[in-house]
Amino acid sequence: MSVMPWGPCREARCAPGLAGCATATATATATATATATAAVTAAVTVTAAATAAVTAVTATSRQEARRMVQRDPVPPSGPRAVLVPPCPLGALWAVRHGESTANAAFAEAERSGRAARPVPGRDRDVPLTATGAAQARALGRWLADREPATGPDLVVCSPYRRARQTWDGMADTAAGARGASLPVLVDERLRDRETGVHELWPPALLRERAPEEAARRERVGEWWYRPPGGEALTDVAVRVGQFVTDLGAAAPGRRVLLVAHDAVVVALRQVLAGIGAEAPDRVPPVPNASVSHWRDDGHGRLRLAVWGGTDHLGPARPPAPDGG
Repeated sequence: MSVMPWGPCREARCAPGLAGCATATATATATATATATAAVTAAVTVTAAATAAVTAVTATSRQEARRMVQRDPVPPSGPRAVLVPPCPLGALWAVRHGESTANAAFAEAERSGRAARPVPGRDRDVPLTATGAAQARALGRWLADREPATGPDLVVCSPYRRARQTWDGMADTAAGARGASLPVLVDERLRDRETGVHELWPPALLRERAPEEAARRERVGEWWYRPPGGEALTDVAVRVGQFVTDLGAAAPGRRVLLVAHDAVVVALRQVLAGIGAEAPDRVPPVPNASVSHWRDDGHGRLRLAVWGGTDHLGPARPPAPDGG
């Protein structure tokens, strides 16, 4: 039905005229309003039902989360669980080089409490002392005493002079006793920890000339301390870990002797301890010319058998200070 705005209604049923149309219009409007109200009420009801459903799901999720926490509680404090990955090497020995001139200078600086200047030259060029050369020969006698079927059958050496001199002294002495030499490789990843702008600075000199840096080293801890421009032991562990992986892939079943540095031996210990092994609060000492040994546990994993052994050197000597 249409309503003309300015004239009488043309529909017969609207005889009362415009007033009748107004009543019909009001009735239709009321009906439409009631319908809309009903629709809104239905929508509100659906919304309420959806909200209730979401609330129920959320409550269920929370209950499930609580049940999961109850099933898998946080482990109590104590020894960490560790996963030791397989290592295809037959056995592994790690030798720290003999006493170097930097070791001797550092030890003297610690005894006197001060150091006038850094050790001259480059770290990679630091040689052995006469004591270090004698220690290398003692290591050679230790090597000569290993049974050929169970002792090292491959050597990998640091490129630094003191490590290569140590191996040379070992090889000469062992060859004289065994009549045979072992194959030797040199790998850059076995170099000593890089100390950046403080290369060859004794700790006493660092405390004297850079007390704030010395305090930071003490505060951070030796395992995590990274000197400006240098490496933390964590960095050394990364390259040593990659070296071990590559060595295992390239020489499965081989019994390998490494000739390197204290930082490398400490990093090796952390790498071979496995995934989840706790970092050391205090770095374990590695004496000059010491031998650390990992052997196969019968399940394809290397386990630490000897740490920093020095019986082959005779009377015990204290570990040399860091610095070579």
